[in-house]
Amino acid sequence: MTARLLLLWVWLLPGGAIAARADLKITTREYLDHGSVTETHYVQGRNWRMEFGEGYGNHEIIICRNDVQDHNAACQRYYRLDPAARAYTVRRVEPHKPPARHAVESGKTLTIYFDTVDTGERRWMFGHLARHVIQSERRVSEPGSCSGDGDRRIRTDGWYIDLPGAYPGRPALPAHRAAYLGIGSARCAGMIDHIEFHETGPWENGFALLETRTDSISPDAQDRREVTELVEAPLDGNLFVPPSEFHLVLFLPGQWPYGFMNTIRSGWASLVSTAEALLD
Repeated sequence: MTARLLLLWVWLLPGGAIAARADLKITTREYLDHGSVTETHYVQGRNWRMEFGEGYGNHEIIICRNDVQDHNAACQRYYRLDPAARAYTVRRVEPHKPPARHAVESGKTLTIYFDTVDTGERRWMFGHLARHVIQSERRVSEPGSCSGDGDRRIRTDGWYIDLPGAYPGRPALPAHRAAYLGIGSARCAGMIDHIEFHETGPWENGFALLETRTDSISPDAQDRREVTELVEAPLDGNLFVPPSEFHLVLFLPGQWPYGFMNTIRSGWASLVSTAEALLD
């Protein structure tokens, strides 16, 4: 569930204008210690659809629509579908706003060393010439820091292609990529570690067709993620709207928010979005 939410969070970041590109269908399989999971991603212009299947538990579908060409938002209306219940919810996604205040620095430092090496190896994959790139990350934390004590090493060995239409609305991450991604682990109790970043080599911003990741936290474990299907062909526009036989609800079964106030806030937002959807 955590990996799924992180992936969605990345997609919902604000982004720039997206030129017209071919429709895409991408099926990915991720191999983990406890088994494997699959997901299928459909893209048509600025609209996308995610289907979470084997390994994720109940079958679930996410649809993001951008009917208004507002390039400041990666997703304007967000649908969540439960095929078993033949029901769906709808949410209006508010534009991204920077935090009102910055976290207080913890007084500790997280130093990140990020090294990217293009091996020079190339091979054809799904009609694209893929490049073999190895990315190595080392995180050194001071004792007592939010990001934990000691030295952590992460290595990602992957094959990448240029496929910008795969993530509509996702911006290119800044050059200090590792620092950007490390912010979450450097926070605690309203504070944040100071992050120093050192980079070697141009970082890889392509679409990963195959990645193998190892982490010193679990040295015997290995995460492997690969694309098993990549189709560039026109898609049926009905994939990006809830089916007519599905009914609109405030909450899907088993997905009530936690806490009384969160329930009130989420319920109100859902009610407003539901009313807007019914009036469309």
